[in-house]
Amino acid sequence: MSGLHFSGQYVSYKDLTHSKPSVSNAYFSSALEYCRAYLSGKQEFPVKTSGSTGKPKTILLNCHQLKLSAKMTINALALTKAYKGLMCISIEHIGGKMMLVRAMELEMALYIVEPATEPPIQGLPGIDFVALIPLQLRALLASKSGRNFLSRCKVIIIGGGSLDSLLESKLDQFSNPIFQTFGMTETVSHFALRRLNGPEKQLHFHILPGIALSQDERGCLVVSGAITNNEAVVTNDLVELVGTGKFKWLGRLDRVINSGGYKIHPSTLTPKVSKVLKSVGIHADFVILGLSDPKWGLKVTLVLELEDLT
Repeated sequence: MSGLHFSGQYVSYKDLTHSKPSVSNAYFSSALEYCRAYLSGKQEFPVKTSGSTGKPKTILLNCHQLKLSAKMTINALALTKAYKGLMCISIEHIGGKMMLVRAMELEMALYIVEPATEPPIQGLPGIDFVALIPLQLRALLASKSGRNFLSRCKVIIIGGGSLDSLLESKLDQFSNPIFQTFGMTETVSHFALRRLNGPEKQLHFHILPGIALSQDERGCLVVSGAITNNEAVVTNDLVELVGTGKFKWLGRLDRVINSGGYKIHPSTLTPKVSKVLKSVGIHADFVILGLSDPKWGLKVTLVLELEDLT
């Protein structure tokens, strides 16, 4: 049925425009409230950025931007009203909010579960469309039930963090299309996709229609289009532009550590770590790095310069 489903509860999109359903679960309630505001014609939505273009902040996105972004994805992935979607990522971030908007624009049935490292897939109907972060993808690949779930989905998108080559290679066992997304809050979720498996597997990210790319003097990506209100969004992502409408991501200029979908700024941790070290009598130079990790993508690592560890 078209509408939102959560743990046996169901609310239609029509009901949301006429009333304020009362539900006991706080997470489901927040999803309903967001959808109700969107369907009732609210024009601006505050969203917290994750740090892709600088320090995290709250920005306002207008309804027109949300609608445009949803339609870009719907068209690019050939999503239909008949699909059943699963939202298992956080509604606090733009990825979760846009899953809701896509479902509303399509009038698609969307099943909502609270975010978890291993999404609870038991008891769900056949899911056609799902968005995952790499940590969740890894957990699902580790079990037979998880792999069966992934194989039955018609379209899967992966975002919120980088994929290591080993994890990506495990996707070759699936024939259904799996895409890595590239985007940020300021671009209203993703604006580029990269096919990860099958004969159409892609090396580079391909931008969606209506997006223009360039680089600044640092070699960092600059994005503009209708979804950004035609304003240039300057990122700290180092890229290589390849031909028309394609790019390769090279890394972060500002050393932001993307660990399990969370962007961590070493500069904000430095004074706190320094205070803790001094409190236990350690006086040493140190650096905070993001080292490759098979589970988290990158793990926050403290490297100390000590002459004697005894």
